[in-house]
Amino acid sequence: MVVHGKGTMKSLDLDSLRSRKPARRRAEIPQDVIGALSSGQLETKNLVEWLAVDRGKLFDGIREEMSIELSAANLQELRKDLQGATALKASMAIGRLLSESVQVADPTWRLMSAHASDIVREWSALI
Repeated sequence: MVVHGKGTMKSLDLDSLRSRKPARRRAEIPQDVIGALSSGQLETKNLVEWLAVDRGKLFDGIREEMSIELSAANLQELRKDLQGATALKASMAIGRLLSESVQVADPTWRLMSAHASDIVREWSALI
């Protein structure tokens, strides 16, 4: 089994999701795909999926998974920044915040840069 955060998905299920045909519209993305994308178990296949990822949920899972410590004030500021932000602005805000506690080439950054989620890898590049 593959375990990421609170969501657990069998590898066979993940394999079938990895071989999926990408959706052309957000409404066509199956809920299990959105869940796996937002929990960091899958990488996106196209822009439609990339835009649909819940970056706040993904960030929370990654913080827990990698034991990233951040101040309550920084987290509160991030929550405010994420409200109504576009996908790109949300990723930039998360990358900026992570750069305060994760350094290039440290173990956490290395894990992020090789993560199953392309968005987590994106955050490592923003660091």
